[in-house]
Amino acid sequence: MTTPEDGSGRLPMAAVNEMSKAEFVANFSGPCGCSWVAQRLAVERPHGSLRSMVSTLTRAFYSAPEEDQKALLMSFPERGDQPEGEPFDHQRATYQQRFGYPFIIAVKGRCEKSAVEAALSHRMQSYDAAELETALGEVAKLIGRRLAQVIGDGPGGQNAE
Repeated sequence: MTTPEDGSGRLPMAAVNEMSKAEFVANFSGPCGCSWVAQRLAVERPHGSLRSMVSTLTRAFYSAPEEDQKALLMSFPERGDQPEGEPFDHQRATYQQRFGYPFIIAVKGRCEKSAVEAALSHRMQSYDAAELETALGEVAKLIGRRLAQVIGDGPGGQNAE
């Protein structure tokens, strides 16, 4: 496969769209967090841009059965740069006990510990359905960043950041 003309070494979207379903799933199950997401994205091709691919991914999350949504959240290994410490660890454990999946937040760059703690405290007050939607949105952001590291749209393409 060729790389985008921008010299990034990332796969061009055209090459991603031309992959067999099996090759697509094999390449993107890891960045997507699980194979069902990659399978859904493979079926929804062609993707016009990375941004449209992430939009498709997000729609797939929200339209999936709740048990698949929660399984994705439970299996998602990356939870962003979260502070550690006994009070915060206790609050995260309380969150997981309440909602049935770990607290996931997509932070980009340096983030103040107090901002993450405030987000956790605020999200603890959410209704179950609203929090599930928020958590899925956070995973979509994180997966979008992962995909942006391996997929390039080439010159003039729109890249999801």
